[in-house]
Amino acid sequence: MKKTLLILLLSFGLSSCVTTEDIKSVSKKVSNNVLTKETKEVVKDDGIEFIEWKCYKWNLSDKYEQHLLNIGYFPVLDELIPNVDSNLGMLELQDTLQVIPIYYTLMGVKHTFTWGNFKKDVDTTFQINIDSDGTGRFWDFTGAEKNEKVNSSQTYDCKSPETMIVDKDYVEQFVKTHFK
Repeated sequence: MKKTLLILLLSFGLSSCVTTEDIKSVSKKVSNNVLTKETKEVVKDDGIEFIEWKCYKWNLSDKYEQHLLNIGYFPVLDELIPNVDSNLGMLELQDTLQVIPIYYTLMGVKHTFTWGNFKKDVDTTFQINIDSDGTGRFWDFTGAEKNEKVNSSQTYDCKSPETMIVDKDYVEQFVKTHFK
């Protein structure tokens, strides 16, 4: 008796899930019986992926108030520059809109961006590290001796990185101008 009742309940439950309605549109019903259209964004495949952080002046009371810089890297540029140990990237200063070529490496959980004059006779190297919590720090190694300890001189609040697509022609010209 129990088995028969269980089979009847399962049959009734499963048959109530079957529909004879044709689904022709890309719409769905939400809980309040309103139809909403789902849209798909068509993206041109002419770009190169770029991972970018937006960094702001560090401020306890007004976080993300003063936008200072955007910094990021291209995860895949092997076809443009083979045999490079670090990723290439860009730093854009918001006050001057100057774009600076940089190198990116992941050191543990720190995102490290380095740029400047790498000649050993005159070291004017700069670095920004972004921790996993979004705290960014800037170092200026100008005039520092080898292995000399240098303190960071600026701190930033950086938003979580976003992936964007940068025009392939722009990237190729940027790499050709700054990294070759």
